[in-house]
Amino acid sequence: MSEPAYVAEARNMAAAVRQGMHLGFEAVAEIFHLIEEFGLPVVRRNMKEDGPDGIYASNGEIAVAVINTSRPLTRQHFTAAHELGHHVFDPGIGVQIDENIFHQEGIREKRANAFAAHFLMPEDSIRNLLSKNRRKLVVTPQDIVHFCHHFSVSPEAIIYQVHNIGLINSSDRNKFISMNKEGTLKTIEWECGYLPNADNHGERRELLPADYVKRAISTYVSGKISLDRLAELLEWSDVQLLRDSLEAANVRPAAGIDNYLEDVERA
Repeated sequence: MSEPAYVAEARNMAAAVRQGMHLGFEAVAEIFHLIEEFGLPVVRRNMKEDGPDGIYASNGEIAVAVINTSRPLTRQHFTAAHELGHHVFDPGIGVQIDENIFHQEGIREKRANAFAAHFLMPEDSIRNLLSKNRRKLVVTPQDIVHFCHHFSVSPEAIIYQVHNIGLINSSDRNKFISMNKEGTLKTIEWECGYLPNADNHGERRELLPADYVKRAISTYVSGKISLDRLAELLEWSDVQLLRDSLEAANVRPAAGIDNYLEDVERA
């Protein structure tokens, strides 16, 4: 089945914008600043959970994008790229309120989403990352996790992108979506040595080496250190928030050992 014309338009425009900004196939860093350099001012405001993902306003001469900061950072990234899509395709649109960028109808909205996907996650970049250490381009759950952090996007965004560029079939797409909903990808995220983004848990923390994080998590799961000690190793001040994050990802120590170790350390 041939792809819709708007998808080809979006992919070509995303490549042209990236080329014009000398981005190559690298992941986009500091997207808000980058979009402003392109000529689209970005305002980030807390428009609350029931507010829109974003707003694009343009009279053909002056334009601005407003991003809802109550959303997860990865969604803000996609929303910003979506509004950039409106900027390059729909100048003079007036005021476009994007209530939910993933559940809107119409070619214009679908084209802005396709632009955002190809701008943030170029096909060649994904294929190059996959082919570095293997002969066959088979996408694994670990790859999905790596892509999320490499491109600073959500699991849903990368899952649909690898499906749309033909690297996985519909069955695998649905399997990965289910793994994300069940929390399995979160478990793999911890096992791969990735910590949640600072924006998601309210702390600023230096990036820790993945191998270091993996060893710390493995030691905790084996029951050799307590949750408090793990928090120290991960430089995570809110121990309860760390516990909640681990619980949500089904990362737990040997039965009962954590409470025992905490009692010993307090003694």
